[in-house]
Amino acid sequence: MPGRPRNGLWPSSMQKPETVGGPPAIREPLLGRKSEGEAMSGEEFLQRRIRRLLLAICLAGAVVLARLVEIQLLRTNTFQKRARSQHEATVRLEGQRGTITDRNGRELAASIEVDSVFVHPWQLKDASRTARLLATALGMEPGALQARILQHHPFVWIKRKISPAERERIERIGLKGEVHFARESKRFYPRGSLGAHALGFVGTDGVGLEGLEKDFDGTIRGEGASFIVLRDAKGGAILQQVQEPARPGASIELTLDETIQHAAEEELDAAMARTRSAKGAIIVADPRSGDVLAIASRPGFDPNRFSIASAAQRRNIAIGERYEPGSTFKIITAATGLEEGRVRPSEWFDCGNGSIVVNTVRIRDHHSYSSLTFSDVIAKSSNVGIIRLGLRLGAPLLHSYVGRFGFGQSTEVGLSGEAEGIVNSLPRWSALSVASVSMGQEILVTPIQMLQAFSAIANGGILTPPHLVKAVVLPDGRRIETPLRPSRRVVSTGTTRTLTALMEQVVLSGTGQAAAIEGYRVAGKTGTAQKIGPDGRYSHSQHVSSFIGFAPAGAPKVAAIVVLDDPKGAYYGGDVAAPSFSRVMARALERLRVMPDEEEIPPSGSGKPDKTQFASRGRVALGQVKEAPLQWPPSPPLLSRASAADGVSGAVPDVFGLSLRGAVSRLAERGYRAVSSGNGFVVTQDPLAGSQAEEGTVCRLLLSADPPDVTLLAAADLQRMPVESGRAPAVPAGTGSDGRNRREVWARTVMEARILMVAAPRRRHEPG
Repeated sequence: MPGRPRNGLWPSSMQKPETVGGPPAIREPLLGRKSEGEAMSGEEFLQRRIRRLLLAICLAGAVVLARLVEIQLLRTNTFQKRARSQHEATVRLEGQRGTITDRNGRELAASIEVDSVFVHPWQLKDASRTARLLATALGMEPGALQARILQHHPFVWIKRKISPAERERIERIGLKGEVHFARESKRFYPRGSLGAHALGFVGTDGVGLEGLEKDFDGTIRGEGASFIVLRDAKGGAILQQVQEPARPGASIELTLDETIQHAAEEELDAAMARTRSAKGAIIVADPRSGDVLAIASRPGFDPNRFSIASAAQRRNIAIGERYEPGSTFKIITAATGLEEGRVRPSEWFDCGNGSIVVNTVRIRDHHSYSSLTFSDVIAKSSNVGIIRLGLRLGAPLLHSYVGRFGFGQSTEVGLSGEAEGIVNSLPRWSALSVASVSMGQEILVTPIQMLQAFSAIANGGILTPPHLVKAVVLPDGRRIETPLRPSRRVVSTGTTRTLTALMEQVVLSGTGQAAAIEGYRVAGKTGTAQKIGPDGRYSHSQHVSSFIGFAPAGAPKVAAIVVLDDPKGAYYGGDVAAPSFSRVMARALERLRVMPDEEEIPPSGSGKPDKTQFASRGRVALGQVKEAPLQWPPSPPLLSRASAADGVSGAVPDVFGLSLRGAVSRLAERGYRAVSSGNGFVVTQDPLAGSQAEEGTVCRLLLSADPPDVTLLAAADLQRMPVESGRAPAVPAGTGSDGRNRREVWARTVMEARILMVAAPRRRHEPG
C-alpha cells in the first residue's frame, strides 16, 4: 500500500487512490526528495537548537559569574574564614599572671608552668579508641570527649592544666604522635586556704572570678601568646607561627601579714570548733594607717580547688555579712554623748533595777542594777543606762554620729562584694528607734565597719579608711603605691581618751576580762546580739557574739574584731569572742614587736624623791617643774609602807596610784577581789593598805583619770610623807578636761592620802 503522506496531507499532484469498482491505481511515490518547505523547516529546527544551547551556556556563565561575585566581593570574609579554618588553627595561651604577696614579699598567689593536652583530629588513627583511652587516663566521659574530637576542628583541647600524675598516665597509654602537650601558666596558691576570701581565685581560662583576682584582673593578668598552626591538603602540620608574644602581668603587694593572717585563721578555726558556731570572722588592722593585717572568714575553702567549694564557703563574712552589733555599738552612743558634753564618766545613772519602759514597751537588762556611774554602764554593758543616754541625745544627734562613724556606707576596703549595712533614714525611725540603736539594735553593720569605727577611736578621733592593697609592682620593677583615701576627724582627741579609759575598764573589771593580754593595756568592748528568728522576733537561742578592741591602749598599734555567729552553749561575747581576741592580739603584738607597757619603774637608789620616777604610762601632772615634768602615778615599789604591808600575811596590799589593771593584779596575787568606780588610777581603797582581811575579801577602789600635782603640796605635807614614796596628791587650781573644779574633785583625795601616809607607818608598830 502506498504510504500515507506526512502529517496526513496529500500533495496536490497526487490524487487519493480510487477504491470503488476495482483496485486502486498504483502510483510510485517520489522517494528521497523533500519539498522546499520541508527543507526550510529543518534548518530552523537546527538553529533553534543552537540558540537554546547558547542560551543555556550564557545562563550557566551568568550563574558562575554571580557565584564568583558573591564569593569574591559579597562574602569574601566568610569564605576566607572558612578556608582558614580548614587549613589553620589559632591557639591562644594565657599570659603569666603577676604574683600576689603579703607586706613582706611572701607569695600568697603565684603562677606556675603546667601541661595542657591537645590533639589534631586529622592525625588520629582511631578517634574512638583515642577518646576512650584519654577519658580513662583523665577521668573524663568517653562519649563527650569523642564528640568533641569529631567536630572537624584542626585543633582540640582535651584537658588544660593537668597534673604531673595525669601526664604520666597519658604517656603510659602509648599515643605518641597523636596526643600533644603544651606548657601553660596555672594559678597556684602555695598557702592553700590562707587568705582565700581576700585573694579569690582564677578560672581555667585565666580570668579572675572572685576576690582580688577578680577586682585587679586587668592589672594582674598578662597578655597571652597566639600561635597559628597550618596544615597541608592531607592534614599534616606544615608550620607553627607565633602571632603575638606573651607579656607578664603586674604584681600586687598587700597590707596583709602572712604570720598574723595565719594566727587569725588558726584562732578562728579553734573558736568555731570550740563554740560550734555557724560562721565567723576575725579582722586585724593598724588603726593609724588603715592597713588590714589579717582578714579571715569561716567557713573557708581552698582556692586551688575552688570548683568543689559551695557559695556559702566562698562568702566573705568579714565584709559581706550584715548583723546587729549589740553592745559593741554602745561605744558609738557613748562617743556621741561625750563629744557633745551630754555625759560625764562619773555621772550616776538610774538603771531601774534592770528595766526601763520606752513608749509603753518594757526593755530589760541582762543584769539588775539600781544605779551605776556611766563608766560602769559601759564596763558592765548596761542596756538601761545606755538607753537613758540615748534618750537624752535624741534621734537627730544620734543618727548624725552613726553616719559620721561610717555606718550605712561601704568602707571601700578594696574587695568586691562588700555590704553597706543598713541604717534607716531619720524619717523612718520609730518611737523605739533611739532606744534600740543606742544599744546596737535596729541597725545592720559589717565586721569591717565596726573595726573602722573603733580604729577611729584608737587613732585619736581620726577615721582612716581601711585598705588591703599596698602597691602595684610593674613587670619592669617600677613600684606604684596605692593612693590612700583621705582621713577625717569624727570626734575630738579628748573624747577618745575618755572612751579609751572606759573601754580599758571593760577589760579590767567589766564584761571583757577574758580579752586581757599580759603586759599590755587593752581597751575593748563586748557584744552579744540576739538574732531575728523565723517569726520576726528576737530569738532567745541564737546570738551573734563579738569583741572589738585595740592595744596598747595608751598608744594603739593594733586593733581587731572577732565575730562568731550562732555559738552553741556559752554565747556571751565576753565568754566566746574575748578569749580569741586576746590570743590573736598577743600574737600580732609579738609579730609587730610592740613593746609591753611599763607598769612600774625601778627606784633610782636616791634617798630623796626622784621626779623622774614619776614617769609611768605617759600621764603628765599639771605642776610647774623646771627640771622635768612630773607624771602620775609613781612606781608602787617605792613605798616602804607598801613593802611592809605586802610582807604581812593576810595584809591588804597597797594599790594607791596604780592603774586598775595593776591594782587588780596585785590584789589577785593575795587572793583578794576588786570592784571599782571611775577611770584612771587608784586614789582610795577600802580596806586600807596593811589592813588584815580574809582571802576573797572584796576591795573597793576609787579611780580618777586626772593626775594630782605633787608640786603644789604644802611643805608640811611633804615632810610627813615617807621620803622614798614620792607620792602626795595635791589640790590644783583651775578646771579639769571635763570642766569640773579640780579642788572639788581632789578634796577627798588629799584627805585620804594624808591619812594613808601618816597612819600606815604607825600601824606597823601597833600590837597585833
